[in-house]
Amino acid sequence: MLWGWVTNERVLVSLVTLTLTAASINQLSASISYALGPASVAVHGVFDILDRKPVITIGNMDTMLQSRDAITDKDPFTGIELDNVTFSYPSYKSSHSSITPVLSQISITIEPGHKVALVGPTGSGKSSVLALVQRLYDPQHGTIKLNNQSLQSWDLALLKSHIGVVPQFPDMFDASVRHNIAYGCSGATIETIEHAAKLANAHEFILALPNGYETCVGERANLLSGGQRQRLAIARIYLMQPSLIILDEATSALDAENEAAVIGALETYSRDSGKGLLVVTHRLDTIKDATCIHVLDHGHIVSSGTHETLLQQSDLYVKLVSKSDSK
Repeated sequence: MLWGWVTNERVLVSLVTLTLTAASINQLSASISYALGPASVAVHGVFDILDRKPVITIGNMDTMLQSRDAITDKDPFTGIELDNVTFSYPSYKSSHSSITPVLSQISITIEPGHKVALVGPTGSGKSSVLALVQRLYDPQHGTIKLNNQSLQSWDLALLKSHIGVVPQFPDMFDASVRHNIAYGCSGATIETIEHAAKLANAHEFILALPNGYETCVGERANLLSGGQRQRLAIARIYLMQPSLIILDEATSALDAENEAAVIGALETYSRDSGKGLLVVTHRLDTIKDATCIHVLDHGHIVSSGTHETLLQQSDLYVKLVSKSDSK
């Protein structure tokens, strides 16, 4: 016994407890440092992105919305042309001293009322073409013109009003069906919204929802199926009335019957109103009637022509058709 109630045994227990506690704290500290290390690197990466000055700026958002609302006052669509375009992504270019461009000498023309399709294996450059057409990037070589004017000479807000995109996974908001269809078209009435929904083959399923057009679709429209979300996005296009409609796997979640109805309506609309239609799809039965089909491979256009022509002249296209038909 040392003094009072403190015994040798208690001192030993206390020392062992302190030793184990210190070891646990050291281990916890090491774990925290290990976890925070990558986080610190990631934060620096985020700050680096935030500090970058954009090369392409969108301009005034009010101008963009006004230009969409005044869509009928725009010059008529006379076509979009990619002439000998070569492109590499900036981040990829900066990290490779010698690189192969993701697109090389691409030339594509889309005239009013025409349907043009891009097909090719994954990684062939289809999405890069769509990014350039929207001026998300500028090419290193060649020119892209809308209505015979270089995209770089356009006010970007006005350019956005000329181009409507329906992606495979469209953005939706935790709001009503009506709000989601009318997004970007502040002057839309319920009559024009319903008309757009009918053209997109969406009106019937909307009426079957608990509150019809006032039904809240949930965060990212998780209360709707993939096909229903795609049809709402296509309804937006009818409200926007853009000069060029881009369909990027836009009907991939639809069954054959709904897909045929939606694509047929879009083709009729673009043809009758003199709009351009640019389609990227792996379901090649939807593009057999395209004015021109461009087959891409490793960033090059390896073949161009109608469906019938390519079946005779392009082995890659025949392979893609066979793969599409087998699904």
